[in-house]
Amino acid sequence: MRSPQQARAQASTITSGKTGRDPEVSPTAQLRTLFDRPRLSPGSVASPGI
Repeated sequence: MRSPQQARAQASTITSGKTGRDPEVSPTAQLRTLFDRPRLSPGSVASPGI
């Protein structure tokens, strides 16, 4: 389970990754975004549990 604080921290991590402050975070954040997008989109085949 993910608490709002963790979600906020993750969002700030992705933001700092985009600005290039932490080069190690950037590719991971981009991959996470790519994998999260199809799962969160409504009617997606990748989300059979919803």
